[in-house]
Amino acid sequence: MDNEKLHYIDLLKLQYERIAQHENQRLMFSSLVLTITLAVVAVIFSKDNEITAGLFVSLCFLLIVINVFACLFVRKSRYWIKFHQKRARIILSEYNPELKAAVYNDGKKSGETCCKNGHGQQSPEKPNSDLDIFKRPGLQLYLHAVLIIFLIGIMLTKFNFNCLLID
Repeated sequence: MDNEKLHYIDLLKLQYERIAQHENQRLMFSSLVLTITLAVVAVIFSKDNEITAGLFVSLCFLLIVINVFACLFVRKSRYWIKFHQKRARIILSEYNPELKAAVYNDGKKSGETCCKNGHGQQSPEKPNSDLDIFKRPGLQLYLHAVLIIFLIGIMLTKFNFNCLLID
């Protein structure tokens, strides 16, 4: 292979390495936020712990803000992953359109011939991940959203319960 082709292969590999880094960062950040949230919720609800209403509301509010940032981080990482996927597709179409036709199915039926020379079968059509409600980033967003709703619920419940005790 000549240097130009090797350069394109390196660029293609770089895009997928960047995608992997974004996925790992998203998973690590989401896991860290979930761990912190659940640990603080466990402390809040421990029987031995007497937390004032102000501290309780402050902790819940802080956890809500952290989970909102986690949702934003997950959404932004998906944007960058899609960006790098698009760049990889462009690089592959410039470097080797025949290989791109074999790797990416752009509307052809699975099993059709994909290459000019008649060899090779078309890969299965890739589902549109933007329409998939159960994609990994979506599931992470749902989990953080459920925690936000849960925290708002316990904060309002505690606040209303304390108001009833005062009356």
